[in-house]
Amino acid sequence: MNIKHIINMLDEERKELLVILKRLNYLIAKGPKAIISIRKTHGGSYYYKRTDSSQKNGAYIRKGNAKEIRPLVQKLYNTKLKEVVEKERKQIEECISILKRTDTSAETILSSIPEELRSFVDTDIFNDEDEVEKWRREVFMGENPIKIEKTFRTSNGEIVRSKSELIIAEALKMHGVPYLYERPFYHISVGSRKSNLYPDFTCFNRRTGRTYYWEHLGMMDNAEYATKNIRRVMEYSGEGVFPGSELILSFETSEVPLSIDYIKALIRKYLL
Repeated sequence: MNIKHIINMLDEERKELLVILKRLNYLIAKGPKAIISIRKTHGGSYYYKRTDSSQKNGAYIRKGNAKEIRPLVQKLYNTKLKEVVEKERKQIEECISILKRTDTSAETILSSIPEELRSFVDTDIFNDEDEVEKWRREVFMGENPIKIEKTFRTSNGEIVRSKSELIIAEALKMHGVPYLYERPFYHISVGSRKSNLYPDFTCFNRRTGRTYYWEHLGMMDNAEYATKNIRRVMEYSGEGVFPGSELILSFETSEVPLSIDYIKALIRKYLL
């Protein structure tokens, strides 16, 4: 993960915090002008509403008066939350400022090499085809016995089952991620028989050398399909492969189509 990518991630977080701050400012301005205070005496707690910070106690509020207490406590919460969010925003902006002063991109480093020698440099230090080929040989061989009904051909020449799988395959290729389509994953026990899982994509992270399994769940608004694939995810977990770890999951429904931005985000998180 390069510095520019980290800066972009931090900047997205900063923007989200600004949205939260804007909402909190609105709620605080909309809320009561008074603030609540608690005075503890003689083993009891007493609530007061102060409209001026110079007031020692303010107007007494009965504990049972939830209608008056609730907005005052909410204002207290919103104010404290704003302080925390504002502190986090400042810390993120400071980090961004520091990182921007530290330009270690490949382009900058390459420019420090004499121009006549730059053509001999391979800036992709993880582009080790021997390692990729070794990984390909280690992945189980075999084909999914379930016939492919609708065919979509990727630019790598594979036949995949859906348009969404085609999108994922092309995104993997665009980012230089080695992958194999529907290669069998371990023999697993189902009752008294053995069967295979066939991940949609088996992927290789060049940087870490780790293998990831990618399942795209494309009809999650279909109850039977969803139930089947929940069991499928549990089968992976039974083999020690968990969502958010070696198992990458993407989803869509008829109402929520596959997002290419989401696919790219998954690739950046797990495979680069």
